[in-house]
Amino acid sequence: MRRNFLLGIVAIGLTYLYVLALVYGIGLVAALPVPALWSGMFSTRHGAAAAWILSSHFIVVLLLSAPFAWMIARACGRSSVVVSVSVALLILALFEIPLILASINGGGIFPWWVWLADIVQFAGSLPILVLLFRRLRADKSPA
Repeated sequence: MRRNFLLGIVAIGLTYLYVLALVYGIGLVAALPVPALWSGMFSTRHGAAAAWILSSHFIVVLLLSAPFAWMIARACGRSSVVVSVSVALLILALFEIPLILASINGGGIFPWWVWLADIVQFAGSLPILVLLFRRLRADKSPA
């Protein structure tokens, strides 16, 4: 009982750190201008900006998710996928669903495909990385 309570507190703390890292990392990348080299690869400025936003956001989410996925895979064992899906659903509930509802009510500024890309990235990155780390760990275990 005491161990489960302590693990729950640790899980809440790690989830908080993960969300904080995502907010800070995504905000930092969003504040950067589109690189000139990147702009030269696209025919329009709008296309370059949209591609930059999606790709840089995806890279940041993957890079920030990797250490947390590794910790979840190591600490949670068989239930690591369930834990990672729970964290991903929590992030969707905290960030994406309110933004989608605001967009539906006319307060949104992004097209629907940006929200769809965010949902796929947030819902998939952590669980997929956890599965990858579990598989890598299973391959290294003695037969």
